[in-house]
Amino acid sequence: MRTYEQISLLLEQIASPTAADQFHVEWLEASRVAIGRDSRERYALLIVGPQLEARDQVVAQSLRYGSWRSTTGDFLTANLLQLPRGDAFRTATATIAAELFRRGIESRSLREAFGEVEPFIALVLRRVLMPDDFVLGLVGELLVLRDLLAALGSKLAAIADPTAVWHGWQQQSRDFTLGPLSIEVKTTGLNVSRHTISGLDQVEPRRVDEQATEDLFLASIGLRRAMIAGGLSIGGLADQIIALLREGREGAEEPVAKFVDRLTQYGPEGFQGYRHPEMRDQESYSQSFTTTFAPRVYDMGDRNIQIIRRADLARDFPFVLPHGLRYTLELPASIPGSIENPRTDLELFLRSAGGKLWP
Repeated sequence: MRTYEQISLLLEQIASPTAADQFHVEWLEASRVAIGRDSRERYALLIVGPQLEARDQVVAQSLRYGSWRSTTGDFLTANLLQLPRGDAFRTATATIAAELFRRGIESRSLREAFGEVEPFIALVLRRVLMPDDFVLGLVGELLVLRDLLAALGSKLAAIADPTAVWHGWQQQSRDFTLGPLSIEVKTTGLNVSRHTISGLDQVEPRRVDEQATEDLFLASIGLRRAMIAGGLSIGGLADQIIALLREGREGAEEPVAKFVDRLTQYGPEGFQGYRHPEMRDQESYSQSFTTTFAPRVYDMGDRNIQIIRRADLARDFPFVLPHGLRYTLELPASIPGSIENPRTDLELFLRSAGGKLWP
């Protein structure tokens, strides 16, 4: 039986191959369980045998079944659990392998042993891998932040902490707050503005005081995975934001450090965080996206946007409580009866919004 310490040490000693389609592996259990690395320094756990059906979505996303040829020319059919590079993922790979041995994978049914360990694998992966919906959400928020900073132009260098307007890392109902103006960013993998709303507060302007209501906008961004590099990615957008923060500024490391720290706090509960630049080249964060439509900025104070509001519930559905109400909306490309809603020039909108906050 292999221990965590033995497996971790072995993983550390495995060198990455130079060929793009190769793995270097070390067998933990002959012809049954192996650990290794690929040419991109990603970690791998190879489990030979019948195809494993993962019940958990995050495990299923990381598990692949296929055939590989060994250096002797023999083919083996196996399940490949692949994780990105980095110390955190070496630890995760070693921990998962050790747990499989603790559950007797050498002697028991493969599906039975894996099934017992799968909840633990899911727990480990959720700590080290950002879920796909959070990846999509962060790309959208960083896109808005980058364009906002770029729209400020020469004003940017005079602002002490420009990224303080971004609150999405705190999992609040407002992703951006610029004085009386707030922006909620919603991303979708579709080519229409269809989004899940997890509370009326996300789409209903708040009262600022007895006289005024905030100006609330919903930025709808459609994203799909790009087949080639060079699109929008978490690592790339973060690099661009950092470059903007440094441009023409003395003592730029403080606002940069604050931004990088905020990035580490983005994600679901239990997730250990995205650490830039250590993790910028990992697959989850270097994956490129392209937009499916020009970003749309909807004025949610427009009464022509026909959505559920608190006043509607109080009047027509008094037995329905607004707390915890969750639904899906699909906003049209043009709101009937309204002029310039949505706005489709994100940069122009952000330049106007930033000018009001930082005249």
